[in-house]
Amino acid sequence: MNILIVNDDGYQGPGLHALVRALKGVHRLTVVTPKRERSGTSNHITYLDPLVVEKRRLDFLDMDVYIVDGTPADCGYLGIGAICQRKPDLVVSGINDGQNIAEGLLYSGTIAGAMQGALSGISAVALSTAAHGDFDGAAAYFTKLLPILCQKEHPFFYNINFPHGPVKEAKGLRKAKVAGNRFAEFLDRRPGPQNREYFWHIYQDSADFQEEREGNLPSFYVGDFQQGDDVALLEEGYITITPLKIQYLDEESWGGMDALVGQANDFFEKKEI
Repeated sequence: MNILIVNDDGYQGPGLHALVRALKGVHRLTVVTPKRERSGTSNHITYLDPLVVEKRRLDFLDMDVYIVDGTPADCGYLGIGAICQRKPDLVVSGINDGQNIAEGLLYSGTIAGAMQGALSGISAVALSTAAHGDFDGAAAYFTKLLPILCQKEHPFFYNINFPHGPVKEAKGLRKAKVAGNRFAEFLDRRPGPQNREYFWHIYQDSADFQEEREGNLPSFYVGDFQQGDDVALLEEGYITITPLKIQYLDEESWGGMDALVGQANDFFEKKEI
């Protein structure tokens, strides 16, 4: 299988290394990765500046990788459209250092890298572990799971997350809904030079936050956990898998839009503007 691997932790990401080691020799891999960590960039693509691509040999992986001075979405876009010698059969994004669940899906560079595959009609998987997780265990698990995933005939787009601790100690795999919980985030105001101030956008499990507020840590997420959601299942020790799709249209609101459009056209036809 021809697999395009991207990530948002950069070419030095330990999750990327574990994934490559697990898949190399079994599949034909193309690795396209950001030059530095680009977490939280979501679907940002670079189009007002040139994208510089460097082909570099990583001796410890015994293979070449393509390093892009851009975002995970750029990596996916370039990998599919320009770097891969043939259209990939699968795009894998990760393995990310930190889970991508709940509200995090909106901001995740890992999800965005995989989404470039889904946008191109290619099956895609985003992989993430708990912070400083069992990358080798997650990679080994994914190699066993991959043949099962590929039994589907039409392209799929899955988000897979691993709980804290060794993967072999997880309770198994569960399908999970996306939790509605929001991050417990904080804008930390700090004095800066020349009488100017600056802000750190930090969240509960960051090292910066823990060092400054140890002993007074709130829950990572705001709101109650719901049974069957990704947040709750991961807390219970399960590996989670969530099918995603790219659809912005609010189907529930579609039918009720007729009255709004009718009222708007009334004043438009009366030339009340």
